[in-house]
Amino acid sequence: MVGAISPYKNQLGLVRALAGAGLPVVLIGSAQRADQGYLQSLLHTPGVRWLGQVEHDDPLLASAYAAASVLALPSQGEVMPLTVLEALASGTPVVMTDQSALELPGAGFALRQIGWNDGAGQRRAVCALADAPPERAAVRALVAEYSWPRVAAAIARCYVELLALPEGVDCAV
Repeated sequence: MVGAISPYKNQLGLVRALAGAGLPVVLIGSAQRADQGYLQSLLHTPGVRWLGQVEHDDPLLASAYAAASVLALPSQGEVMPLTVLEALASGTPVVMTDQSALELPGAGFALRQIGWNDGAGQRRAVCALADAPPERAAVRALVAEYSWPRVAAAIARCYVELLALPEGVDCAV
């Protein structure tokens, strides 16, 4: 799991859901001072490892995504979770909250959206994806359109439409 260590992100719910499954839980993210007790309760659980905060441009983060069997994001809510897109871009399947704006049609083979408080459902989904992982190339293809050049081009098109620039003015990216 990559994200802030906090009750809202529900790492403890995930750890409890996976208890006895034989899967290690690796946490990446910072814990605010107010959440240090929560972090300590996580670290006292067998099989839980915390790597701390890893900067976005650190190769360790990309390596962690690629090495994971499954990324789990069982938080109480997400808008557009970049960590999910990053994991999928590395070919890693995801189990995440169903409280999110993220919709990827046809992604059910690699993206399972489960209630944040449904520990049994999280366990089933994580174990199923870990036991029978989808083809990594197919997982990566789910988010191919979310590359930075494509996003920049889409934003540029929006500006062109909004500004209604005269023909002949080239502002392509």
